Amino acid sequence: MPVFATLGNHDDMGNTGSVLDIFKKTKIIPLRNQSLVEKGIQIVGIDDKSYWNGRTLTEVLDESKMVSNDLFTILVSHQPQHLKKLSNYPIDLELAGHTHNGQFIPVTWIIWLFNDYTYGKYTLGDKTAFVSQGIGTWWAPIRLGTRSEIVTIQLQKKGE
Repeated sequence: MPVFATLGNHDDMGNTGSVLDIFKKTKIIPLRNQSLVEKGIQIVGIDDKSYWNGRTLTEVLDESKMVSNDLFTILVSHQPQHLKKLSNYPIDLELAGHTHNGQFIPVTWIIWLFNDYTYGKYTLGDKTAFVSQGIGTWWAPIRLGTRSEIVTIQLQKKGE
């Protein structure tokens, strides 16, 4: 299965280029407010809010042109979106990051004030979201009270 990514809030590196330039040298496929079907799974990718240019989540998701309501659908969203906001879309699983779970104390104590979800698994009806702490950092290259992580998720068909 290919590797897919979206743009995060720090991925535009100004005069030094962008993460998109790096992706061109790899097999990573950027999904910028778009969707595609891979091996019977619909994958939708949306960029961080900082790239929405005043558009709403609804407008960005509509721009992604999801092709099917019948396929298992994964939303790859840089910043976590509350599952209630996704209720009108056929999204089964949301994968997000952005928060770094606060990255260091005291931010870890207040991160929930600024994000729909901060870390871990969330469910609402038949929808699930998972927010990873990720491997990177923001602002300061430290972690205190959190850890770097790479998450592996194994999908299984219902009944297996």
